[in-house]
Amino acid sequence: MKKVRVGISFDRDVVEAVDKQVAASPDLSIDRSEIVNAVTRSFFEKEDGHDVRDLKSTTRELLIRERKQKRRQGATRRPQR
Repeated sequence: MKKVRVGISFDRDVVEAVDKQVAASPDLSIDRSEIVNAVTRSFFEKEDGHDVRDLKSTTRELLIRERKQKRRQGATRRPQR
């Protein structure tokens, strides 16, 4: 399958989690891109030709949860001076 290079930004904690997986799997000789590609592919993958989940509502739920979490974190942080 042909690869396409895209620029995507990730939260630092996501990158750290991916880096931990890379470090924990030296026997697989994996890199960040391979992990992110596998996780993303599994999200969009169909099982036996049928949608496993309603992707639109799943995506909406994930985004809403992520935004709420970021708002809560922003409210608990003190402004830096």
